[in-house]
Amino acid sequence: MGVSREYANQLELVVLVTWLLKDLGWVLLLAPLVWPAALAAICLEFHGTMMEWKTDSAAIRVHGVATLLWIIGNATWMTSEFLWDSSSCCDKEGKHSIFPWHSGPLAGKQEKAYWTGVMCARALFSLGLITLSAFYTRAAYDWNFGSPTPKPVHTSSSNPQDEMDEPPAVAVHTTTELDVEPLVWGIITPKVYMVVFIGPWLLKDFFWTLDLFIPALISGVIVLALVLDAYRRYSSPTSLVESTWVVGNIIWLTSELALATPNLAVRVVAASFMAIGIGLAVRAIVQVRLHIISEEPSEDSALLGARS
Repeated sequence: MGVSREYANQLELVVLVTWLLKDLGWVLLLAPLVWPAALAAICLEFHGTMMEWKTDSAAIRVHGVATLLWIIGNATWMTSEFLWDSSSCCDKEGKHSIFPWHSGPLAGKQEKAYWTGVMCARALFSLGLITLSAFYTRAAYDWNFGSPTPKPVHTSSSNPQDEMDEPPAVAVHTTTELDVEPLVWGIITPKVYMVVFIGPWLLKDFFWTLDLFIPALISGVIVLALVLDAYRRYSSPTSLVESTWVVGNIIWLTSELALATPNLAVRVVAASFMAIGIGLAVRAIVQVRLHIISEEPSEDSALLGARS
């Protein structure tokens, strides 16, 4: 028996809140915030991936694993920066921190330890990219040369994943479910399309660790285009929240790699977008809860129903 759609919607939004809190704390170098948020993000992401593992399609499972690899790698990179790196918080000479509340790496400047952590993060990002690439290659092969027997779910179309995914609900924005929505570009189900951004997002972080601004920026813009298009298609609150998160990261990326020295003002702007995303996510969670409560039969209505 699968979980309810409402629970899945709320969990997805709560996961986004943890992602945003982690990045909000990271961009502003707020150490007490980042590790609890990162730990919660990893635990909730694992729970969300395993929650419907037996019933989800191969496409959803693979993207879930890739997302989990990303968040673990991202948290590893973040930890290394907080503990041992001073380049993101100090001026050009590396003597004075631009953050009044953060004087420098918590465990002292240790370049070898920092780069060891960065290499571990790159390995996790690479593993996520390899996993996705292998799946996409197999799916393309099956689509062109295989003889898949797709399982019809509210549509007669087929896809390269050999099975149809149940599309996500649009939380309280409309009463029309996405189950009848056509496949995106004729090959991708709506539920898969909502998570395909993780591929270019992994690339963005991988390039960021290499200090390659243009490739990282292009990857971030691709992610932004995907989440905005998903919002245009389905009006999903998760896509709207993701868009603020992506914009904040693009501004942060520009501040760190394109500017000569760390800039507190630009980082505050990036953090503002993440704060907006947190507000939108909390608002959507409240709306889902109110929607659930409004549909729950009261004691009086249950008695009246029993009497009739």
